[in-house]
Amino acid sequence: MITEPTCENSALIADDRNGNEKTLLGFHETSSVLMGMVEVLENDIRYLYGNPATARFTGFSCDAMQNRLLSEMGLSEEQIKKWLERYRLAGKSDGSVRFEYERPSLQNGESKMLWMAATLSFVGHGETGHPRFSYLIEDISAQRKAESLAADYVRLLALSSEVGKALTDGHVLQSSLQLCTESLVRHLDAAFARIWVLNPAENVLELWASAGMYTHLDGAHSRVPVGKFKIGLIAGERKPHLTNSVVGDERVSDQEWAKREGMVSFAGYPLNLGDNLVGVMALFSRKPLEETTLEALATVSNQIAVGIERQKADVQLKDQAETLKTIHEIGQILSAELDLKRLVQAATDAATTVTGAQFGAFFYNVPAEQGKFSTLYTFSGVAPEHFAQFPMPCKTDVFAPVFKGDGTIRSGDVTQDPRYGTNSPHSGVLIGHLPVVSFLAVPVVSRSGEVIGGIFLGHEKHNVFTSQHQQVVEGIAAQAAIAIDNARLFQKAQDEVIERERAQNALLESGKQLRLVINAIPMLISYVDTEHRYRFNNRSYAEWMGKPPEEINGSHVSEVIGKADYKEIQAHIEAALSGQEVVYEREMLYQGVASRFVHTTLVPDFDEDGSVRGLVAVVNDITERRRQQDALSESERRYRFMSEAIPQIVWTSTSDGNQDYYNQRWTEYTGLSLRETLLEGGRKFLYPEDLQPTLDAWSTAVKTGNDYKIEHRLLGKDGIHRWFLSCATAMHGSDGKIIKWFGTATDIDEQKKAQERERFLGELGEWLRTSNEPQEILWIAVSRTGEYLRASRCYYTDTNLEEDRVVIHRDYCHGVESWAGTYSLSDFGSEVIKELNEGKTVAISDTLTDSRTASQYESTYLPVKIRAYLSVPLMQEGERVASLVVSQAEVTRHWTQEERVLLETIAERTRFAVENARLWQAEREQKEKLARAIQEVHHRIKNNLQGVSALLEMQIPFGSTMMPVQTVREGLNQIKTIALVHDLLAHDQPIGNVDAGKVLTKLIELLSMNMQSAKRSSSLSVNVEEVWLPTKAATSVALIVQELVTNAEKHRRTVQRDDPSQVQEIEVTLKKVEGNISVMVQDRGPGFPPDFDPAISANIGLELVTTLVKHDLQGAITFKNRTDEKGGCVEVVFSENLVSE
Repeated sequence: MITEPTCENSALIADDRNGNEKTLLGFHETSSVLMGMVEVLENDIRYLYGNPATARFTGFSCDAMQNRLLSEMGLSEEQIKKWLERYRLAGKSDGSVRFEYERPSLQNGESKMLWMAATLSFVGHGETGHPRFSYLIEDISAQRKAESLAADYVRLLALSSEVGKALTDGHVLQSSLQLCTESLVRHLDAAFARIWVLNPAENVLELWASAGMYTHLDGAHSRVPVGKFKIGLIAGERKPHLTNSVVGDERVSDQEWAKREGMVSFAGYPLNLGDNLVGVMALFSRKPLEETTLEALATVSNQIAVGIERQKADVQLKDQAETLKTIHEIGQILSAELDLKRLVQAATDAATTVTGAQFGAFFYNVPAEQGKFSTLYTFSGVAPEHFAQFPMPCKTDVFAPVFKGDGTIRSGDVTQDPRYGTNSPHSGVLIGHLPVVSFLAVPVVSRSGEVIGGIFLGHEKHNVFTSQHQQVVEGIAAQAAIAIDNARLFQKAQDEVIERERAQNALLESGKQLRLVINAIPMLISYVDTEHRYRFNNRSYAEWMGKPPEEINGSHVSEVIGKADYKEIQAHIEAALSGQEVVYEREMLYQGVASRFVHTTLVPDFDEDGSVRGLVAVVNDITERRRQQDALSESERRYRFMSEAIPQIVWTSTSDGNQDYYNQRWTEYTGLSLRETLLEGGRKFLYPEDLQPTLDAWSTAVKTGNDYKIEHRLLGKDGIHRWFLSCATAMHGSDGKIIKWFGTATDIDEQKKAQERERFLGELGEWLRTSNEPQEILWIAVSRTGEYLRASRCYYTDTNLEEDRVVIHRDYCHGVESWAGTYSLSDFGSEVIKELNEGKTVAISDTLTDSRTASQYESTYLPVKIRAYLSVPLMQEGERVASLVVSQAEVTRHWTQEERVLLETIAERTRFAVENARLWQAEREQKEKLARAIQEVHHRIKNNLQGVSALLEMQIPFGSTMMPVQTVREGLNQIKTIALVHDLLAHDQPIGNVDAGKVLTKLIELLSMNMQSAKRSSSLSVNVEEVWLPTKAATSVALIVQELVTNAEKHRRTVQRDDPSQVQEIEVTLKKVEGNISVMVQDRGPGFPPDFDPAISANIGLELVTTLVKHDLQGAITFKNRTDEKGGCVEVVFSENLVSE
């Protein structure tokens, strides 16, 4: 807080010997100027006293300041050092020193800077010997501010003057703007300043001037879109953007640059002229911009905006004047040229030259069948070979406005046009197209509005063509259009003169040729004037009349053809001479003798004023044609009579496939007359599923001329579709072309349905054979029958007459609920039950109206939705046991005879299938019982044989005088083999058959165990297939193998008894070979001797083998030696078709 000082103690002042100090006492109390006295020490300054103004400025009271050092009052060493230098400078001068300095205000916490003026005066030395100085310091901030404002005003006036001078001295606009930016930098001490000018065509700001640290006009800021970046935003918002805090301003995108370059302030102004934007002015500065500076900038921006607009207007006026002059000069050149080729070339050259285009071309609209297209007419600026591969332009999105005459197209970069490159199959520049960036195209439109073509100019650089160029070329195009129209008129006049001369010559020649042609044609041609006199007749006419032409010419018609004939045709002649074209046919005498039919046409001849001056008569002999027509009419009458007599539908069609006739059978079947049919068409009578195939077949026949044949369904007047076979054959003329189509439609409904029924019955038979279950067979029958007959229900019933009960089993249902269950027979009507019990098929078309069911309709048939039904009884020994029924819900149905027969056939076949299934089930049960009995027998035989073999084995150790032990063993093995077979038969084998492969495998296992227990060295191997044989045959095979293996083992021991350690392999094989069974036993023993004869050398075992092969197997046995190695081989072969016992 600042305190008001009191300075009552002034003894120091009174005692001071210096008189100057006393002079200050009178006004120091009231003065606003800081006054006081200090003593300058070596490194500091001491206040001796200070007036109240000093106290207020420093914040210390007068007493507090007295003898206080500056360092104690908060001044820094640097500040004290500066004041020491100033006081010492005053001491050296032995007088006063005045200087100005800037310092912050210390009052009320203010932070503004103040300008101070200080006067320091040396007053002597004090008691301590240090110099003393008085000071007088006053605040000159207001004075300095006024001086600064005056300087700024002068400086800004100079800036405004320089800007105005730059804009009015006649410089080109860009130079004027450059001088403006330099003045801004110089007078405002800006870092750099720039001016952008708006390109309204592209809505882009273009950099035209730059001064200061950046003077280049290219780079990222050379073209700024309006609304983008800080400059574009200023233009878009039409508001200035001012800031003294560049660092941190969100619109200054490159903050690092701003910090690096020390940028402090930015000022950007839109250059507005009313509501129109002409550009943007902007500058950066390294110091804050004062309010006066900003106001001056606003004024300068208005000056520059006005200057830009004024210079643009001046340039535009000069350009327009130059444009008009250029157009006038080119127009004079073009109007003097009448040659179309040179004229268009001159216009193309002029447009190319005046615009500075890299190349130019004139595309000419050429008429074609598909519309107009453009072709290259002239080119300029480049050699002809540059256009060698140039594709003709079409009406693409870019070119279309020019070819339509809608307007001019000018683009600084055509490749950026959104319509560019959007036409397939190309994308972008076509192959052969010159490189184009800048593009200018102007339509050439005649006075009639016809688009003659277009002038196309191009350049590979950007933004070449200006609005002035556009105006010049549009003027050239207008002058060219007028000149082209004039050249065309001149050329047309020249062509008309030449064509008139050519026509006159051709007319003379054509007259001769016409007379030759008229005389050469076989028709009779003559010219008759208004007085009915011949003025011309051709050779054929003269020959017909039997007179020379010169005798006929000038004669009256009646004198030539006779009065009687003239009287018949006089009215026709007068009608033609009244202006009518007359056609008639009549008989006419040929050379006055033979009568022939002629077709005559009389055509009136009008003069220029529309009056009839005569007529041309063309007479054609049609005698032969009339005869043919009469014959054809008679033939057609006979054909119609025949077609009405036959039972088929007969129809005819024109050559292009349109029906034009149906016989009476069609009307009888459809109920429509021929006229009604032709009006409504035949499509409505075709079954929907048959419509498209019929149309396709008929279309193919009409196109190819091949015969037409198809089966389809036609709707009759009774509302029922029936199957028809439609056929048609084309009648061809002498030239091979189709004259007429003749067709028939034959009713094949019965045949078709019979085929369908036979097919269905065949398929049903196959389905029934797939099951042996009676209930499944019944379900197959009812489900398939219901689907085929398209019934609502189909089901079988079991009937019990004694109990008055009927049971409905599982039923087929379509659109209704099942009604399977048990019902009372009497509910269905006594008459119906009576007929069914008599074996009659019952057909009810309407249960509501049929007398047999009407009384039960409400109680029985209506609740279960049965409106019509067909029931076939199944009889057994004269009594009905079941019925097959099909029914229709809610609608009546007429049951045909074919449907009745079909259902009766289905019922009979189903009954047989069910009976067969039941017989098969009974037989299967019988076979299962028999199989169990047989298996029990085999089991008991096997047990008995095992008991016998056990007794024999018990006797072997004791020996016997009646039978050798070896014989007992062999018999024992045979018993075990037989028991083995029966053991297999006792386990899940088919009755009477056994798998011989399993038998031999078990046998070999048994024999192997026996050999091992006897410590024999042979090894047995078995290789068998699955072969099913009768029990007896399988037993025989097992006994044969047992004997052959035993025999092989016995002979091995005989031969090799000296070396029992050697192991011999015995192989047993069973397989099928080409319908036979082969059983083979091989060993690796000594084999059979060369003279071996089984009939002589056979032992008891081999005799058993040959007996079994011959009698049981009815086969053959072979004894042989192995060819690949030592050993013998015995093979038994027999047929696999052995009858099971």
